[in-house]
Amino acid sequence: VLTRYDVALRRPCPLREAAVVSDLHNEPFDDILPMLQGADAVFVPGDLVERYFGGSERGLAFLREAVRIAPTYYAMSNHEARMLAGGRLDAERFEAAVRETGATLLQDDFVRKDGFAVGGFRLPEEHPAKLDAFCALPCCRLLLCHHPERYDAHLRGRVDLVISGHAHGGQWRLFGRGLYAPGQGLFPKYTAGMPAPDFVVSRGAGNPSGIPRIFNPCEVLR
Repeated sequence: VLTRYDVALRRPCPLREAAVVSDLHNEPFDDILPMLQGADAVFVPGDLVERYFGGSERGLAFLREAVRIAPTYYAMSNHEARMLAGGRLDAERFEAAVRETGATLLQDDFVRKDGFAVGGFRLPEEHPAKLDAFCALPCCRLLLCHHPERYDAHLRGRVDLVISGHAHGGQWRLFGRGLYAPGQGLFPKYTAGMPAPDFVVSRGAGNPSGIPRIFNPCEVLR
């Protein structure tokens, strides 16, 4: 599904509308591409690849298609990190392959554009100096941080918008709440929606596990 939010940023931003595709997990994406049409930017906050059942080929193909629609910003996260650590991805080759797609790779770093900046930090607490530099920029700052559980301790109120995923909406949503999320456990606090004016959490665009989603469709944000 396509979920729309009206976000009131604290600072002016030249982006009128952006799309968020989180947690694709190397799954088919043909139905996603029409949802990106007309966006000024595409943000991919992690888990583009799938470490258990898939790989990276369709994730890279998605980036190639996304950049034809709008500038695309991609931040690696836990599935990428596990595949790199386990040797299933070669860091140098994978990063080169991402850059060859035309997407901007943000690996615990940030880029400045005309009137805004985009950062990508998997574990922001591990890069305090670079995060501080990003937060101090005198422009609109959009931060891709895959793990929503990092928001309270490290990111709340520090940038104009934090964009997360990872929780898959809690997999099962009961009475408007997610049931479980990695890093948060049962009945997690942050699984979907806009928990704060500067914070949005995607339910994710893929469902790689054998556990079905209940009352919790995959989504793309706009």
